[in-house]
Amino acid sequence: MKESAVIIQTTTNDQQTASKIASILLDAKKVACIQLENIESYFWWEGKVQSSKELRLSVKTVKSLSHEVISIIKANHNYSLPEIIEIAITDTTTEYLAWIIKETNQPVAH
Repeated sequence: MKESAVIIQTTTNDQQTASKIASILLDAKKVACIQLENIESYFWWEGKVQSSKELRLSVKTVKSLSHEVISIIKANHNYSLPEIIEIAITDTTTEYLAWIIKETNQPVAH
């Protein structure tokens, strides 16, 4: 089966947690890239609407590593119920996909 890429998104309200997750994933070569952006979230929690300034991590990896990436995020997250959303990258350039595969130490399909 040909390898595909995914984006795994998570959010946190803590810079230290975001940095820790990013460092662990990058050092383990489980991801090719992580983008971090400041956002403001509005959501239902414990029966009422809440809001929070958060950081969104957009993690680029290969589909075959997504379960490992999600496990690492869960194990190092500061939320009891972290947002973890996996989005298939259905359209990208061959070169970008090859870069993600290379940077995650996955064998490149020929």
